Parts: sequence; C-alpha cells; structure tokens
Amino acid sequence: MKLFFVNLQFLPINNSVTELTSIEYLDLVENIINATEYTGYIGRDKYIVFDNSSVERNEKFIKGSLIIFKKPPPYEDLRTGNITTEPKDYEVQYSKRIKFYFYSKKHILVIQKKTNELDKASNIEKRINILFEERFNQIKENDNKFLKYRLSINLISKKEDLEKVINRMNVKSIDIEVTYPNSDELEDNIENELKQVKTHKVCHSEKAHDDSIMNGVTEYAKKLSHIALRLGNVIMRYVDDDNKVKKYIMKNKIVERDISEKYKDKNLFVDEYIEDEIISVLNEARDENY
Repeated sequence: MKLFFVNLQFLPINNSVTELTSIEYLDLVENIINATEYTGYIGRDKYIVFDNSSVERNEKFIKGSLIIFKKPPPYEDLRTGNITTEPKDYEVQYSKRIKFYFYSKKHILVIQKKTNELDKASNIEKRINILFEERFNQIKENDNKFLKYRLSINLISKKEDLEKVINRMNVKSIDIEVTYPNSDELEDNIENELKQVKTHKVCHSEKAHDDSIMNGVTEYAKKLSHIALRLGNVIMRYVDDDNKVKKYIMKNKIVERDISEKYKDKNLFVDEYIEDEIISVLNEARDENY
C-alpha cells in the first residue's frame, strides 16, 4: 500500500485570531466530513465524497475512507441514438474507495494512492481541495469564527530529489514559491520573520542573462527551497553534465511511501504505524545544512 502526505491546515489570516489547537482541528475536520449536502464535482460526471459511515475519531486522528465515483451517461436508444432515460442520483458507473488519516498534532492528511485518481501532485491537490474547500465555506457561513481562516494544502516533496539539483553549478534559473502557514514550529529565522508579519506567500526568482549561466544559486534560495519541501514548489532549470538544459519541478517529486513490505502481515492502517510514518516523513523534510 502506497501513501501520500498532505500538509492540510486552516490558518489565521490576521492577528485577531490564533492558530487552531489539535482538538479544534479534530472538531473542524469532523464537521467538514459530516457536511453531507455537498458532493465535490471533479469533471466528466465524476465526484469525490467522504464515506461518512467509515469515519472514526480518537484523541489524535480522524480516519476513514473517501470515495471517488463516476455517474453513468444517459441511456440511449441503440436504434435512434435518442436519450431515453437520465441516470438516477444514486446510480454509479464505478467507484474507488480510498483510505485516509488526518493527524491533528501535525495537521497532516495521509492519503492512500489510487492510480488515475490520486497518484500525482496535480490531481491529488486538486481533489483534496475540492473535497475540503466548499465544505469549509459552508461551515464559515454558519460560524463566523472561521471567516478569519483560510485553507492551505501542500503535498510534501522528496528531499533527496531537491538535493540532487539545488547544489548544482551551471544554473539557468530557479523559481521558488512558499505558501507559508503560521506554524508554531519554527526552524529558522526566515520562517520566524514570515510568521510575525503574517506573510501568505513568498516568491523568489534567480535568473541568468539569456546568454549566460549562473554559478549555482544563493544560500537564501537553498534555505527557501528547503522550506518549500513542505510548503510550496521549486522550479529550476540547469545544464547537466551532457550540456543539456534540464527542468526540475518539485511538485513532480512528492513523497510516496510504500508500507506494504514494512508492515507485512499486519493491519497497515493502525494509528501507531501511521504516526511513525508521518513523523519520519516530516523529519526527512528538514535538513540542518540549510
């Protein structure tokens, strides 16, 4: 079984409110899951929903399943091609059930990989956003407390892939974007300053002249790119050893953990195992060299 890790947070947008506690996170996510009147449309009569019957909660986690399903097309008369019947609301052509864990202490959403549905950065972030955003907006309409919070979704990327390119020479350009959550866990002065001024997004670019090549990137870019492992994206163009220009996109190098062999012959979705994997992934995304 393969897992992805999403940094999913509800963040204050001004100084009049504070960050949510672990219990408040659990309460909010539980309320979002129970907002059953909303079905997330993801195109071509395909939808994403929570399976409310499967949801469990304890002091650390909310866990259960979500479902991606597709409705059948209208029924046609084979002879004339005319539509004879529209599918009923409850009719499903196919569905995929996907396990999830939300770990409130570190606000990490763990998602099971499903090919063609949740298997790469673009469709994971899009589907998770669709799953949560409209439900969160509904809750804000009924509770003014959450009007001053925003939803933030960032997949955690692989540190080893970043390290292969960030220290290279012969760089054409680097573009870094960090969407900053006001975390209490500050690891350096850059994050500390961003928190104090409630910065939402930092965009940093370094680029050589059209007919030139940079001799690497700055230490600031290295530091910021490391933060982007958890909170953003890096796009870097460099000249490789064969004198070819290559493009690195951090979002295409997301963490993917296969726990099937590690927990062989055990129930893979046990709280202790999932918590261990989350802490391990977060530790790997931090590097004291930057």
